[in-house]
Amino acid sequence: GPDGLTHYYYAEVTDRAPGSRFTLAHDGSACTASGKVVTTVAFQHHMHGRTMGTLSLVDASGTTAWSLSGDQGNIWWAATGALYATSFQFESVRGSDEKKAPWLITL
Repeated sequence: GPDGLTHYYYAEVTDRAPGSRFTLAHDGSACTASGKVVTTVAFQHHMHGRTMGTLSLVDASGTTAWSLSGDQGNIWWAATGALYATSFQFESVRGSDEKKAPWLITL
């Protein structure tokens, strides 16, 4: 992770075709049960590789709240996506010939 200690999620795409999609979803059940919504998602991402794919934050209606493509260097970056939803998901799409997809650490 960014500090050498934090756990993170990543998309393993070694055996996947370019353009393959990996999704990490928050179902919103706790929000729905309490009548609340998520308005901001703060996370860090690492997208390094010459043909890196795309990482997006998408709300329950399918609206993209944040998206980034391509090589961002060998560094972890902080990002924030603004949305108004009970559920959301990260979508990671494999690039054209790299055997990796965007990594991310959430919340």
